[in-house]
Amino acid sequence: MKLCKTHDRNLSYQVTGDINSISEIWDAFLPQDHHLQSRFLKILPDSGLEDVKYHFLLIYHSGTCIGLASFQEFRFHSGHYDSSFLNSGPLSLIRQILICHETGILICGNLFHLNEEGFYFSDSRNRSLILEVSRDLERRLKPGALLLKDIQEPLEQEGLKEHRFRTFDQDLLMELKLEADWLGFDDYMASLGKKYRQRGKKILEAASSLEFRILEEDEISQNKAVMENLYQQVRQRQAIRIGSLNGNYFLEMKKAKKDAFEIRAWFDENKKMLAFSSHFLHPNKVREVHYIGFDSEANEKHLLYFNILFDGIRAGIDHKELKIQFGRTGFDAKASAGAVPNSIFHYFRLKRGLPTITFNYMNRALENKEKPDWKNRNPFKEPALEILQTEA
Repeated sequence: MKLCKTHDRNLSYQVTGDINSISEIWDAFLPQDHHLQSRFLKILPDSGLEDVKYHFLLIYHSGTCIGLASFQEFRFHSGHYDSSFLNSGPLSLIRQILICHETGILICGNLFHLNEEGFYFSDSRNRSLILEVSRDLERRLKPGALLLKDIQEPLEQEGLKEHRFRTFDQDLLMELKLEADWLGFDDYMASLGKKYRQRGKKILEAASSLEFRILEEDEISQNKAVMENLYQQVRQRQAIRIGSLNGNYFLEMKKAKKDAFEIRAWFDENKKMLAFSSHFLHPNKVREVHYIGFDSEANEKHLLYFNILFDGIRAGIDHKELKIQFGRTGFDAKASAGAVPNSIFHYFRLKRGLPTITFNYMNRALENKEKPDWKNRNPFKEPALEILQTEA
């Protein structure tokens, strides 16, 4: 346990890489069942993920503990992105340098989960102290970038400007509100326009021969290697794939979250798992479709990805939930199912030089890869048209 003093003489923090060593004081400081409770933070270290180190901070003002923060130090390299975008434009001139280059990204929050702010202060008026604390930790670890992820309420502009933080609000979470009159999945299907309803029937038919079931903890343990392979097949399709999970992650999550976490899986006639999706069941009646995996070849035949989306909607309706959160990829497919984007809010700062140049061009290249027409998709019937047809 190391004591660190910031530039503010009254502000200091203790830091450790082992949450177990401070779990008693850590958990006592937090509200019950808070997402930063140590039993939840242990999941990632216990999973043995690659390229990630952990830093847990107890924050003090004038010797009194006033807050805490969870950081992940992530080692970013060419295995975490599709390098084909480096083949043209200005970055092609330094392509080999970039591919061989590694940099650290220091993240306050959870790289692998949505909407989990990485810090907590007993007095919310102290929230902006995270800027000074994170900057001091950055000075000691010297990463290429610092990210304050999933910020729920804005931090003080003066502090952001002083510490040279930039705002990033282009990270989109696709969400579907479940209508109160959808009493079953058939009601959702009936609400779709003719083209999307016909397409939906074909999607469901494509997977009708598969066996579906929700896995118990022992079944997750037995299938974790298969799940890791299916997850990696999906991950490799993504242009940016920061971070990599393994089969242990899903098992440890089930152990910690119990009934609030589900693994939903599809099997062929030979009992071979072809696809799975992981779901968080939040207490506010929101269902989050977390990480998924599927066999790429079987996806062509059974339309597994689209059936995973439909299964999330069906489960939400059956459990009388209010909203489905689908995550931040596959915008076109999710918009076709009725999901709409909601911006996620982050602050970040970059080390001057190569990290800044790389981020700017990478961000621009990825924006150009996205199809803009997904934003205009609306699969539902137009109420106004229905009224006009009825009157006619």
